[in-house]
Amino acid sequence: MNKINRTCLANELESLINSTPDGGVCVLEAKEYYLTRQVVINNKKGITVDGSKATIVTKYVNNDDYSKSTNAFLIKHCDNVTLTDFVMETDVPTNLTATVEFIDFEENTVIFAVDKNFEVHGDEVLMAFNSFDSEGSPDYRMQSYFRHPDPNIVTLILGEILLANTYASAKYDYFGDNRFKVYFPKVSPKLTVGDRVCIRHTMYGPSAITLSDSNDTLLKNITMHSVPGMGIVVLPRCKNLTIEGFKIVAKEGSNTLMPGNCDGIHLTGLCGKLVMKNCAFDGMGDDALNVHSTAGTITGLIDERTIKCGYCKKGPDGTLPERWCEPEDVIKVFDPVSMAHTGTLKAISFKDGILEFELISGTYKQGDTMQNTTYAPALEIDNCVVKNTRARGFVVQTENVEIKNCYFFGMSSNAIKVAPCFSYWYEVGPTNNFYFHDNVIEKCAFVTPGTPIIGILTNHKVSDNTISHLHKNVRIENNIIKRAHSNCITVMATDGVKVSGNRFENRMEKDTDPISLVNCTEIVVEDNKDI
Repeated sequence: MNKINRTCLANELESLINSTPDGGVCVLEAKEYYLTRQVVINNKKGITVDGSKATIVTKYVNNDDYSKSTNAFLIKHCDNVTLTDFVMETDVPTNLTATVEFIDFEENTVIFAVDKNFEVHGDEVLMAFNSFDSEGSPDYRMQSYFRHPDPNIVTLILGEILLANTYASAKYDYFGDNRFKVYFPKVSPKLTVGDRVCIRHTMYGPSAITLSDSNDTLLKNITMHSVPGMGIVVLPRCKNLTIEGFKIVAKEGSNTLMPGNCDGIHLTGLCGKLVMKNCAFDGMGDDALNVHSTAGTITGLIDERTIKCGYCKKGPDGTLPERWCEPEDVIKVFDPVSMAHTGTLKAISFKDGILEFELISGTYKQGDTMQNTTYAPALEIDNCVVKNTRARGFVVQTENVEIKNCYFFGMSSNAIKVAPCFSYWYEVGPTNNFYFHDNVIEKCAFVTPGTPIIGILTNHKVSDNTISHLHKNVRIENNIIKRAHSNCITVMATDGVKVSGNRFENRMEKDTDPISLVNCTEIVVEDNKDI
């Protein structure tokens, strides 16, 4: 979409919604609402906002810092709010689709010809480069991300989510006629002339819909065509979320490879339960769904019932978010190396990184990792389609999970990944009661041989084969897995495993076992077929 002069309708839209009486219905006109600032839905109870297929268009800045772009909706301090029947996009595309025209491996430069339907001016931020195969799947022939030269710069998304890295633009020459010459530290020898590439202007841009301190929210029949960062983000402290008929897909005729630059749905502050039904994700820059809470670290012992807590992604003095826990929350303590659950605390107060608590059981020590179990929502996922993500399909770090009747295609990595990360990402926790059944998975984890398509693992980065008794009660039943490379299902460190009735079709390496169980107990493996 070419940028044209528009009038911001944020005031009009916000007034219409917030003037709706509690329990009422706000029916919008089926028109375009252009936003240069976020619309805040605040302190509403029981209202329905019916978009009537209205199109929300947000301002997107593709040639400067991402913070100058616009988040769409913030639902804050609300109960029983329904947002339904919207289309959402940006005024300019959030990334470019290009073809590799010329490669100089000695100079480490590549000339890209951007498709003619994209308007290019030569001042754009070119931050990330990912290639795609003929089926529309990110194939990692090119995977280049330009980190900011100053590693001490810290980037927070929505004031809560601390990034591992901050990114900047690549150095390039613009030749005109939609052609760039980009300078890389090293051009992958896998890259060839003619490869199709998505060039992202942002890695973690504004989110489309953010929830904070809101309960029993329903997001229904919302389609997003152009998302700068994450589609839906849930921050502390929300309870119960239902998402139905939600889609992040390219607009027909747009020629867009990645309609979403980052995660489709990212939950870091949800309590209760997520119900997700009849949703679709096609072409995500990261995971379609990521569910976790933020890991804390015990950085100091003040007295027997008071400790100093840190968020150590950026160093030993990293500060946890203010809403990391509240009184009465139950905190599990883990040894950071063995990942053994060593103690349980109940929060009395938490302020400025100081946690006062009641010791429920066990022990704790400086350096231990902590999980606030309040942010471990149950998941019920049914009849969803996930295609062509640059990373994984669903990343699950929570308890009481059922995923059924879903279709996964073209994930470069795992279709399903269950793995806490006690370091680097600082996302937790272990998973109990995981039931994955009656799903179809095709051509996933195809980039790196040996990557499990369904992985119940001990770590996000490199799993430790010596860890045991981490997860509990995993059932993987009656799924069809097609076009796998070798490893279809890996379950590690789990007490209570049942893998049954699964069918593996057209595996590339049949001399390997499609199922791998490591340090598991109470195992049942039966009626699986490798054809």
